[in-house]
Amino acid sequence: MNLKHAFLKILVWNMRWMTRYFGFIARPFIAWYADQEIIACGLRSEKGDVCIIYTPTPERTKHLFFKKEKKWTAVRVIAAKNFSGDLVHQIILPDAQLNETYIVEAKKKNKRHTLRSPTITIKEKTHREPDLIKIKKLPDGRIHISWVGGEQYEPMIYFLVLEDDHGNALAGIYTREYFWRYPSIKEASLSVGRNDPPLLQKDMRYTVKLAIVDFDGWVGCASKKVFTY
Repeated sequence: MNLKHAFLKILVWNMRWMTRYFGFIARPFIAWYADQEIIACGLRSEKGDVCIIYTPTPERTKHLFFKKEKKWTAVRVIAAKNFSGDLVHQIILPDAQLNETYIVEAKKKNKRHTLRSPTITIKEKTHREPDLIKIKKLPDGRIHISWVGGEQYEPMIYFLVLEDDHGNALAGIYTREYFWRYPSIKEASLSVGRNDPPLLQKDMRYTVKLAIVDFDGWVGCASKKVFTY
C-alpha cells in the first residue's frame, strides 16, 4: 500500500467512528467536503464495458470526462442507462484501457470554479456477488441491510442505493459500516438524494444496489438484491 492509500485508510477509518459517535460534527463536514468535488467512480458493466457512475446536482453544468496523458485530455463517452434513477448517472468509456486514469469535471453554475472527481484507475474486473446483501425486515416500513463479506474487497467506502419497483432512487448513502438501517440517513457518513426517504410499503418490490469502491476510485465489487417488503 502506497502513502496515499495509507493516508486514505486512516481517514476513512476515522470517518467510521466519527460518524458513529459524533455524527452531528462529522456529517456536516463530510457534506461540505463532498460539495467541493464530484462524486464518481469507475466499474465494469456485466457486459464488460468500462463505465463511470457519478452523482449530478442541479447547481452544476454538464459533466465532462478526461484521461491523463501528458495533460488531461477530453475523451468521448457513450450515454448509458442511469445507475440509479435520477440520482446516479452512468456513461461508457468506449476507448478506455487497463491502468489508465480518468477524472470527471463540471462547473458550479454562475461560478468559474471547476469541480473535479478523485482520480479513477481502470481495472480489469468488477466482481458480481448477488448473495452479498442480506435484508432483514423491521417493523413500520423499515429494513436492516448488511453486507458483511464486503471487507474482502479492500473498500475505501461503500455506496448503497435503494430503489422502488419503478427504478426511482429512494435514498443513497456512503458509509464505512457494513450495515445500514433504512431510512435512517443520519447513520451514514454522507447521504445523497432526498432528505426524507419514505417508509417501505407492504407487498411492494424494492431493489438494493451496493458498490464497493476501492482506493483507486474503482468498484471492485457490485451487488444487487431485489426483495418484497
